[in-house]
Formats: sequence, C-alpha cells, structure tokens
Amino acid sequence: MRASIRSLLYVPGNRTDLFAKADRTEADVIILDLEDAVAASAKHEALSATCRAIGNYAGHKRLFVRINDGVQGLDDVAALAHASKHLDTLLIPKAEGGASFERLVACTDRLPSTVGLQPIVETVSGLYSMRAVCDASPRVVRFSFGAGDFVADIGARHSDERSETLLARSTLVLESRLLRLKPPIAHVAPDFRDHEKLRRISAEDRALGFGGRACIHPAQVPIVNAEFGISESERERALLIVARFEAMAVSGVGSFTLDDGTFVDEAVAKLARASLG
Repeated sequence: MRASIRSLLYVPGNRTDLFAKADRTEADVIILDLEDAVAASAKHEALSATCRAIGNYAGHKRLFVRINDGVQGLDDVAALAHASKHLDTLLIPKAEGGASFERLVACTDRLPSTVGLQPIVETVSGLYSMRAVCDASPRVVRFSFGAGDFVADIGARHSDERSETLLARSTLVLESRLLRLKPPIAHVAPDFRDHEKLRRISAEDRALGFGGRACIHPAQVPIVNAEFGISESERERALLIVARFEAMAVSGVGSFTLDDGTFVDEAVAKLARASLG
C-alpha cells in the first residue's frame, strides 16, 4: 500500500548538489527531473547522474523520476532499469492514450513490479484519455496536472483565479476517483517567492480533492505540507467525530450534534475518517 504524499520537490537530474539539499527538506518525495528542468545538451549527463543518485541513495525519501516524452523517454526507462533499486515511481509527461503510451508501458516491463507510474495530464487529449492510460498499465498509481502546457494547449491565458483550468482540475479529481486511483497531484506554482498565492491555491486544490502539490523550490515545501496535511487540532476533532459516531451507532443512533453545534451523520463521519488517512 503506497502512502499518501503531500509535497513533491523537483530537482534537475544533473544537479547532484541540489539533490543533496532536497534530501534535507521535509518533502515527501524528490522528483529527479530529466525533462523540462534539463537543457537538451545536458540530457545524457542528467540521465547518468540520476541513475547514480538512485543506485547509491541511502536516505529515506521516496524517489520519483520524470522521464522525457517520446522516444527519449524509452531510452530513459531502459537506462533506469539498470539502476532501479530505490526508484519508486516514474512520472510520464504529456501522457495520452494510444500506441506511443503503450510502447512506453511495454518498456516498463524491464522495471521491478514495485515501480509505479504517475502520468501527467498536460493536454485536452490527455485529460479525456485518462481511462485509456490507466487501462494500459496496472502500474498507474495517480495522475498529476501540468497547468502550463494545458493552458497553452487550449489557447487560454493564465488568470489569478485559475478559472481557465477549473474544469480540467475538477475532471482530473473526479476521473481519478472513478478509476479508483489515489488523489491527483496539483501543478507547480512558478513564482516560488509568492507564499500567499501558494497557500491560497493549495487550499483551493485541497478543497477540490487534490492530494498534494509539486514544488520547484524548498521554500514551498512547508506551505504545501501544511495545506495538504492535517493539523493537530483538525486531527483531534476528526478523532472525536469518529469515536462519538461509532459509540452512538452502537446505541442505534445515526446522527447527533456536537457541543459546538456541528451536525454529524454518516457522511460527516466518513469525511473525518478520510482526513485521518
């Protein structure tokens, strides 16, 4: 059973110095990036460095790798198959159903069965082929959302309210639930200095049903962990609701009101259980 994750911190695959720093953060996951964070001229170097980092890793974090798309991604998987000891999950950019994704899935047969897949929805085609992508491999654990490429694909413009991606984000959450996958991962916040915006959009995405957020800077990790996690007071309240509901159920009572006036029934108790993980 794979544990829930709140924060995933991207590190360029060719920056071993940043990998060491990322390992000292509170991020739940480190993503070694072979795609957007690496210049074309440094792709080979990044792949070699990533394979060494995974093979020699002695830490306790979960290690993900975002491979390249297209044929280059197949080469990435082939190389990682020889250095997969500590590899947890592969992120698949621009994932869409069809022959190209099926070729990639066939290539992942070289990896240990414990390695999962996390496709990234970055196009309209990807959004509406989530079921085909999921059906192509039992390794698919969850999806991620790539807002930048998605907005470009639909010809929209970024807005502070993010209305241009609301339907896509909602669909991603609902489809993930329908496919019995773990909650999806929200897109990165490019301006890592704007902590208030990060806090706001993370609260919005958590309320929408996302399970965590990808980060591009260590300073984002504590904020994301706080917004997608559960505080001690929230935990205590959830435990109270669950305990009281179960005790009342024994007496044949299916609903009641807490001292603060909160109405509790099975739906409220179910939500409290879910928040406890």
